[in-house]
Amino acid sequence: QRESEARVTESDFADVDWAPGGGDEAGYYDAILTRDYGDWGPISGTGAQISAQEVAGVLLLSDVYGPLGETNEAEDTQALADKVAFECQPVVVMCPDLFRGDPWKEDPAKQGFDMKGRTYEQWRETHSEERVNTDIRAAAATLRERYGVSSVAVFGQCFGGGRALEAAAGYVPPSASSGAESGESREVQGPAPVN
Repeated sequence: QRESEARVTESDFADVDWAPGGGDEAGYYDAILTRDYGDWGPISGTGAQISAQEVAGVLLLSDVYGPLGETNEAEDTQALADKVAFECQPVVVMCPDLFRGDPWKEDPAKQGFDMKGRTYEQWRETHSEERVNTDIRAAAATLRERYGVSSVAVFGQCFGGGRALEAAAGYVPPSASSGAESGESREVQGPAPVN
């Protein structure tokens, strides 16, 4: 008898507005894409009381197929970002497009070439290490400044995994113009390999 009295029924929720567009009287989801997440206020979207100092950031670096688009690989990256964001709350996950809208997409009719007729190596040359490194650092700075995270973790898969290791080690690729102004040739090296 106690079990049936304690059981929750639909009538217990009769006063809750489940209609589309309703149920957000507090305005937690107003301007969700443009609002400042630097200070969550007293209550987060999940109802937990947190402060901005407790929110961590995760920089998820994708493989060569990029984080955007309709490919299976891009959808897998998006699903991973969603899973990390959900499972590791409170966390802000950012997945920057390191290829600026030009990810590798192999031509099904011509194996080894992309849709623009470039080989993988030719495609890779269009995305310099220096520019990709700059984009990663800019994304980390955005997590800290715009979203006010207390720390930034870098995670990558395939191509992004190598870039994540370089970012974590503090590797800065040599600039294409190093020493060009003074006419001297300097050789800039990254950190020593781990044995």
